[in-house]
Amino acid sequence: MPRLAWAWMAGTLALFIAGCRGCELPELKKDQDPLVNEDGVNWVMTEHGLATLDIDGDGRLDVVGLCATHSLGGPSEGPFSICAFDGVDFRLLWRVGEHARETFYATHIAAIGDKVFVVDPLGRAQVLSPKDGSEIAFTQLSDRAKEICAEADGAWIFTADGKGTRFRFEPPTVDPAERPRSCRQPVGGALQGCLLGRSVDVDVSLHCANMPFGEPIEGVMAARYAMKGRRGAVIGTHTPGTGYPVVVAFHVDEHDTVSIDWQRPLTDDAPLSDGTSQPVGPVVTERHIFIGHGDTIVALDPATGKTQWRQPTKSYMTLHADDQRVYVGRWSRLQIHDADTGKPFGGIGDR
Repeated sequence: MPRLAWAWMAGTLALFIAGCRGCELPELKKDQDPLVNEDGVNWVMTEHGLATLDIDGDGRLDVVGLCATHSLGGPSEGPFSICAFDGVDFRLLWRVGEHARETFYATHIAAIGDKVFVVDPLGRAQVLSPKDGSEIAFTQLSDRAKEICAEADGAWIFTADGKGTRFRFEPPTVDPAERPRSCRQPVGGALQGCLLGRSVDVDVSLHCANMPFGEPIEGVMAARYAMKGRRGAVIGTHTPGTGYPVVVAFHVDEHDTVSIDWQRPLTDDAPLSDGTSQPVGPVVTERHIFIGHGDTIVALDPATGKTQWRQPTKSYMTLHADDQRVYVGRWSRLQIHDADTGKPFGGIGDR
């Protein structure tokens, strides 16, 4: 279909929905998903997180991330903003700030407590109200953020110049700080580098402090890991021999001792038949481990490793999840799936 025809259809749909702003909208079904968000914005993909929290009190998690104005000629153009979207019909709730499109990759977003925390490309750390995006607290960091860890009363931020900062939200206070014990993720997810460095007595304390593993995992060239509480998962490739994708589940006890729960090929077929490139993820929640694998998103049982579901998807660049949903990021689209079944709900942006 010609591009102008798509635009006419999207515009007609937007006018129809806009006339019903005061109506009570049902949960969006797959076949109701518009080609373009009715508010004229696209999702802007970033690997550095999105925030999900209940903004309007309806019991469904709403989504805060990056957006830009939709462009008919192709990918979104112009500045990007921090945007909040309703978790039922995905309409735009609020939009704040403008930043150069070329720096979108440097923006970090997280839900910490009942607030939205953002570090923008200029190193400005902001605590935003989830209701309207207004600023509650602010501090200027020494550089862009490379990593954010949530704490009970604020956030710990690791910046590109190698500094650690603790930002307490109420009242706003900022102090230099070492990596907190609760912040286990190595910067950049460089898991194998941390493991190998430790095994030959190289000082990797700056990037790898509090990492749960003390030595390489047998049979796995580890790539990345993620944790939820004391449970976690590693993705990597089989070694030695053919390097097909594998996933390893583990837990950490009260003494910080790591135990491997299970290890398996990521495919449900013969491992040597799996020629997919490096998987995306993992993302760990209480009930699932999510991984992007080839042209599918797969959910695994954290306790047993059994495949819970596989859902075909057009493409993906990033993967996030909470207890309700899985968020699959593409260039100008956030596709949203049910966490327990994999069924698509709809999404945000141009599909």
